[in-house]
Parts: sequence; structure tokens; C-alpha cells
Amino acid sequence: MVPLISEYGPELNLNAVCVTSLFRGFYLGCPVLESLAVKQCRDDNVNIFTIKVPSLKSLVLDKSGFEDTATAPGFMIDAPSLERFYIEDDSKGGFCVIENEMPNIVEADVDVAYYPGNILSSITSVKRLSLSSITSAKDAYPVGTIFCPLVYLEICTFKTEWLNVLMRVLKDSPNLRALKLDTLYHYEDDDDDNRPSWSEPCSVP
Repeated sequence: MVPLISEYGPELNLNAVCVTSLFRGFYLGCPVLESLAVKQCRDDNVNIFTIKVPSLKSLVLDKSGFEDTATAPGFMIDAPSLERFYIEDDSKGGFCVIENEMPNIVEADVDVAYYPGNILSSITSVKRLSLSSITSAKDAYPVGTIFCPLVYLEICTFKTEWLNVLMRVLKDSPNLRALKLDTLYHYEDDDDDNRPSWSEPCSVP
């Protein structure tokens, strides 16, 4: 997946952030900030990275390189004006909690190892969605979530559970028009018993 490129105005890029309180205050002191990119490193001392920016329209969160980490820093997001959202999180114990709905989301790229938090249920207004590194359908989002505006879905077939999530998103996206299956990765286990099996759906968008 390629991070979303911002086309917005005031922009800030942070790399290896180490002082939570300093940057939380800094965000609140930027009332016109529209684009933010944050890359966390393994030696960061931030346990919960809070992003509270009402004016923010584009957000990139990069926490790649945490694959073997059982516990990792998490994100708390309060950005109700967000239009584009990209998150990459390889950690096993990380989380991302969105405090308020983001009704203006148009494009999102969610590349996470697990789904602790409420990422997908907070971006139901999304029109273009990319999903990768999925664990299971039941962990993806709560029952009853509907992606009415979604017209384009891209899903990576990296984990064996990708098909279960695909079938669920198809059911919950009544206006979907385009589907792309991305086979950039090989299966971790070549055992045929672990491969997902296709079952003809009763209905499709």
C-alpha cells in the first residue's frame, strides 16, 4: 500500500516522537493544521499518542516495524473533519481508538495486523477503502455497520482470513461498484487446509 499524499494546506511531519505532552499541546495550538504524518519508532517513549485536531483533513500514521512486539504504543484520534486516513500498524498489541465519528472520510487505507479499537466503524462514510493484514471478520467491525457510500474496495489476500472479511464487507456495502484483490504477498502457510474456501454469496452489491 502507498501512503496517501496530501493535497491540503498547512502540513506537519513527525518522525520518532518521544514527548507526548509537548506534541499534544502543539496540536491544540495549530488551529489551521490540515495535514499530519506521524512515524513512530521502536524506541519511542509514547504509550498513547493523542491526536486532537478539529481542522485536520489528512492523517498518515506509520507504525511499521513492530511485528514482534506484543505491546506497542496506541493512537487516540479526535479529528472530525478528516477526509483521508492512512494507518500502517504491524504490532500485535497496538490499538487505534477514534473518539468521534469522522463523517467526511472519503479515502482510507487500513493496513493493520489486528483491529483493536473502532477504526472501520468510525469511517462508514468512506468511498474508497483499502484493507490489508486482516485477522478475522468478527474483529474487523461491529455487527450492523453499513458502508453505504463505499464504491471502491481493495483487499489484500495476505492473511487466510481475507475471504471471510471480503464476504462480510460485500454484504455490508450495498453500493459497491469496484473490487480489487491485491496478491502482492504469498501465503505464510502453503497447507491447503488453511486456505480460505469460496462459498457463493446469496447476494452481492
